[in-house]
Amino acid sequence: MKYLIATIILVFSLFIGWFTSAKYLEPVILSLFSPETHDKYLDIWFSIFVAIELIIILIYMTYVYKVHKSNKHLTKSSSGR
Repeated sequence: MKYLIATIILVFSLFIGWFTSAKYLEPVILSLFSPETHDKYLDIWFSIFVAIELIIILIYMTYVYKVHKSNKHLTKSSSGR
């Protein structure tokens, strides 16, 4: 059940990351960088978007790893009795 909840939160977080990037990333890019062409702007936007999504996935994978290790530890303890 923990994995299902974590996966639902992952999908929701990825959607929120996409929505936030689509709505608020342009002003941030234009204030931090001065892209000379539209192609360079798209490259910067896509790179930052991918970084945001990868951070979300990394947090998810870390959580799943911790839950898995926790369950493994509980299984070892109960089988040793």
